[in-house]
Amino acid sequence: MVGYSADDYLRFSADKETIYYSEPVYACEDAYVLPTNDNSEQWGVRSDGHWTYVNCLMYSFPPQGWKIHITSTIYDAQNVLYDVAEYLFVKSISFKYLSSRTCFIQANGKYADRLESGKFITIYPSSEHIFIQLLKDLKTIVCKYDDGPYILTDKQWQNSNVFSDMVL
Repeated sequence: MVGYSADDYLRFSADKETIYYSEPVYACEDAYVLPTNDNSEQWGVRSDGHWTYVNCLMYSFPPQGWKIHITSTIYDAQNVLYDVAEYLFVKSISFKYLSSRTCFIQANGKYADRLESGKFITIYPSSEHIFIQLLKDLKTIVCKYDDGPYILTDKQWQNSNVFSDMVL
């Protein structure tokens, strides 16, 4: 770093308020919208531009666990997100989703990472019991929508838009 000492560098890197370390703020005209949540003070919502993270502040993540992925067509994505998020708010389950239609297209395009392809919503169950119940309930919620892309890295749950990285 020309013009700065090692002490300056350490001071800048420790100061999270500087322009270099502040949280980026992204605004998309095609961003997906969450349903209204009656308990919004129990939730933390942030975005890195690609994913929007919706964390229930009442519970912490288990040290190890499984994830559930929801896939969708681009045409159903907003409605799938709305229905799934409503359910997850009631159950106090943390999740993340692709932030916008543009991100959805990028994640499922020809040059997208195959490990991420097809994943629209990622859900973080807090226990194995909740995990199994979520699989059943989410299948019922998304069954009215067209089939989304197949997620290559996961196992499909009962021929639905619900996938998991755990085999039952």
